Amino acid sequence: HTLIGHRDEVVTLGHDRHSNHLITGSFDCSIKLWDCRSGKIVRTMKGHKGGISSTKFNFLGTQVVTGSLDGTAKVWDLASGKCIFTVGTKNDEVFSVDCNLVGTMIATGSANGLCHVYDQRNGEDMATLTGHRGEISRICFNPQGNKLLTAGSDSNCRIWDAATGRCEQLLEGHRDEVFSATFNYNSDMIL
Repeated sequence: HTLIGHRDEVVTLGHDRHSNHLITGSFDCSIKLWDCRSGKIVRTMKGHKGGISSTKFNFLGTQVVTGSLDGTAKVWDLASGKCIFTVGTKNDEVFSVDCNLVGTMIATGSANGLCHVYDQRNGEDMATLTGHRGEISRICFNPQGNKLLTAGSDSNCRIWDAATGRCEQLLEGHRDEVFSATFNYNSDMIL
């Protein structure tokens, strides 16, 4: 299928774990939920004031987390299309979002080099991760949901304790910005 519906550049997309739905985020400030079989739009969600930079389904496929250039992240209920809550300071663009597989935490990485961990049930700020000397290109939880990996424009990656925000390991060696990084399934390797 060719998916037509956004009015501006699509910069992020993802699928649920069963590949029934696709989520897209665009610089038109909207998020669209698509049916993968028919290629049709199921729902359009609006509420961000800036372009959408990152999207992530929760494990159950019932919610999606979005990050925006407006400096906020939102958690959306996909059944209703309503925003459950908004987090962020609006001080700097959110470039990357993730949620852990157990459904308890979401994380954001921003242009100002800060990462935040929030309670996925109510949006309470649980931890602030500081240490990068530039924007955060990527943030992701390990499969067990207790560690975070960040990659940044400072050429470094870091492994964090998600609950406390303590940096456990600094991964150095790149000569330029690290745009992507992830844990393998057993969390014993970084890719």
